[in-house]
Amino acid sequence: MVQAAATLEGQKIAAEAELRGLEQIYTPYNIRVKEVKARIAELQHQIEKLGGAATQPEPDVDKGEELYPSIRQLPVLGVTFTDLYRRLRLNEAVFETLTKEYELARVQEAKEIPSVKVLVPAQRPESRYGPPRFVIFFGGALLSLVLACAWVLGREAWENIHPGSERKRFVAEVAAEINTKLRLEQARELSAQVAQRFRPVSRNGNENSENGHRRAS
Repeated sequence: MVQAAATLEGQKIAAEAELRGLEQIYTPYNIRVKEVKARIAELQHQIEKLGGAATQPEPDVDKGEELYPSIRQLPVLGVTFTDLYRRLRLNEAVFETLTKEYELARVQEAKEIPSVKVLVPAQRPESRYGPPRFVIFFGGALLSLVLACAWVLGREAWENIHPGSERKRFVAEVAAEINTKLRLEQARELSAQVAQRFRPVSRNGNENSENGHRRAS
């Protein structure tokens, strides 16, 4: 009877803790809140049946009122021991129940942790800071205008130079030589690529010819 009363008391305390947690999330009319309240009321009723009242008369076993007497009707000599033993069992039941709920809560919390956690949510700025589009547009337009003017003036100055001028001929020769070298470099790269493609075939042909000479000898 003491073990049963302690177990019921522990379950009642755990249910009350669960009810306080649910009341912070749901309204009193929620089905889960009502379910926990009904469970607490039934546990309290069972505890009162086991504990009994101080002035409660002896139940009639023949009528089927109670199978065992209540804890308050136990012999007086065992009251102190019963109370201490009841406290022990109560603490053990509470500790075991709350430990199980704590482990389940830790597992559930680990499952619900997202893979990406936003520490500071993004907010729209009150005013535009950058990039300065007007400065970029104005600078690009000004630079294009300067380059275009430099190109037109340079071309006009080049055309106004007399064809027999030594400077103009020197610049034309240098430009032609540079152009020729660039074309030669491109031709060399193209020939190297073509040779690289056909090089394995030529190697196989040389090996076949060498093998044929060896066999003939």
